[in-house]
Amino acid sequence: MITKYRLCCLLALVVAQAFPLAQAQSNPASAGALSPSAEQVASAAASGNAEAQYTLARMYNSGEGVPKDPAAAVLWLQKAANQGHADAQYSLGTSYLLGYGVPKNAVAAVEWLLKSAQQGNTLAQTNLGAMYLNGDGVAQDFRQALLWLEKAGARGQPLAQYSLGRMYQNGYGVRTDETMAAQWYARAAAQNHAPAVQALAQLKQVAPTSAAAAAAAGP
Repeated sequence: MITKYRLCCLLALVVAQAFPLAQAQSNPASAGALSPSAEQVASAAASGNAEAQYTLARMYNSGEGVPKDPAAAVLWLQKAANQGHADAQYSLGTSYLLGYGVPKNAVAAVEWLLKSAQQGNTLAQTNLGAMYLNGDGVAQDFRQALLWLEKAGARGQPLAQYSLGRMYQNGYGVRTDETMAAQWYARAAAQNHAPAVQALAQLKQVAPTSAAAAAAAGP
């Protein structure tokens, strides 16, 4: 039985990327009032504009112009996600994954990540691949993990590229192939992905021929 392969950077990734405004400087209204700019966004959101709904969710997440309210953020994410907004679907999926503003629910996380991944969101594809790899919220399926990670990796997502390197190096659902592992590590390392840089350096020590072949093949 293959031990679950945990993507060590997964949670850090989704926390950092689910809401790009989460680290923004904010001045939330202490009495619950919305700033003028937030009122405009809220009006558009209430009218059904999906982009405004997603923006308002981000504002509630960060407390920018509104009181910080993760539950309200999830409410507006749900509205935007129901309209097919890919970024909202991704953020809603990661909210369920982390239990942020909503009870943790890995099954719901997979549902929304899949919807976003099918629209080409590479972060959703990466995290969905990780969930298939680990069997979180879905039956463990290495083929599906490989499929989604390759989609994201081919479009330059460094965590997906690093994860593919790990799969090929350790034979997780694929035949062990150190040359392929080195190629994926190299693509992620070229983007300064620290774990990939370290993994590639270690692979060069234990399998220099494979690493050299990967280098000759190019990124």
